[in-house]
Amino acid sequence: MSLRRPIAPWILVLLLEACVFDGSGLGDQDEAASASGMTTGTSEPATSTPTTSDASTASTVGPACGDGVVDPGEECDDGPDNADTATCTSRCTQASCGDGLIGPGEACDDGNALAGDGCSATCVSETCGDGVVQPDAGEECDEGESNGPGQACTGICKHNVCGDADLGPDEACDDGNRDAGDACTTECKEAVCGDGFVQVGVEACDDGNAVDGDACLSTCVAATCGDGVVQEGVEQCDDADRDNADECLDTCNAAKCGDGFVHTGQEECDDNNLNDGDGCSSSCARESRRVFVSSKEYKGDLDGIAGADALCQGLADSNDLGGTWKAWLTADAGADSSPSARFVHAAGPYLLLDQAQTKIADNWADLTDGTLDAPINVYENGQNAGGETLVWTDTLASGAGFVGIQDCVGWDSSSNLAQGIQGDRTRTDGGWSNTNTNDGCDKTKRIFCFEQ
Repeated sequence: MSLRRPIAPWILVLLLEACVFDGSGLGDQDEAASASGMTTGTSEPATSTPTTSDASTASTVGPACGDGVVDPGEECDDGPDNADTATCTSRCTQASCGDGLIGPGEACDDGNALAGDGCSATCVSETCGDGVVQPDAGEECDEGESNGPGQACTGICKHNVCGDADLGPDEACDDGNRDAGDACTTECKEAVCGDGFVQVGVEACDDGNAVDGDACLSTCVAATCGDGVVQEGVEQCDDADRDNADECLDTCNAAKCGDGFVHTGQEECDDNNLNDGDGCSSSCARESRRVFVSSKEYKGDLDGIAGADALCQGLADSNDLGGTWKAWLTADAGADSSPSARFVHAAGPYLLLDQAQTKIADNWADLTDGTLDAPINVYENGQNAGGETLVWTDTLASGAGFVGIQDCVGWDSSSNLAQGIQGDRTRTDGGWSNTNTNDGCDKTKRIFCFEQ
């Protein structure tokens, strides 16, 4: 039996210290040997077989996008199928609208979620008609399916405006131009009188109102004298006729004394001045009346008082005497037809037509007082009367009618059985009008004619 002696504790301590080795000396040795070109016995490679844990460490690399494994921080990883156009991008993020990459199902992706810039918020390419207004693309409007002809927004996404030749919702017409003078105005309204636009070839004027009295009538005809409408500030009157004997002259000035036109019923004369002593007074009253005895002789069938007046007027007109003339004659029956009733009672003198203009009376009162200043013995042509001296009258010197049926049956008979009272052109007493004698109506006599 062998006996083992126990190892002293201090020996164990020494042994343990000897076993502690950090290899630092070997490193120094290797470096020295390498520097001198020498090798040591420990420089030969060791041949050892790796353990299982060493192999596992060697085959494991850190997480990487594209390795087919969805690692922390990755949204997806389809390995080699990752792509910027795929569902999983090359950054291992899920493809989405607004990521700036055109993924599956996207027509565009401009990296934002804004509409109106060519690519919508859902990554659909924006075009005219999609209902989205794209100002950058020149669109003014976009009503989607409501775009088109006759709509507020046209098929090219422009506002439907007057003058584009497309009849819009609020337009009555649109002829594609801005000509205000045709049938469609610049406001795209049918041209009508009063719209303020002169329609060429149709209207003479158009002042935009329906007021008569200005330069353009409500019928769009230029105001003129004679159109029946008084143009304010321009015309005094307008009676739509060319009659200068009424209250309005053909110059559209109101008739007045001194205008050269005799205003019927208001003036006896008008010599275009306001002078007295020239035959027509400053108040347009005749300062004289003319008288003649007819150069022709007539039987008693004068066609009544009116016929006799017409004979006097005809004789005056044939000698260019002018004025209005009536016969000094009375018919017994009917209304009072005497000179006193029918004649103008002149305030001025009654003159013959001779060169000297011989006065027979100062006025109506003097004419009818029973005497004349001179006999009425001058014809309508100014020549002295001759031949027959008797004159048909049936009138007293006072101008009143003769009492009795002595008027050739109303001056409508040439029978020798009918009688007519006569005057004498050579006398200046009351006999000038009434000789108190009568003669058969089949005889011819002259007639006295007085200017009115």
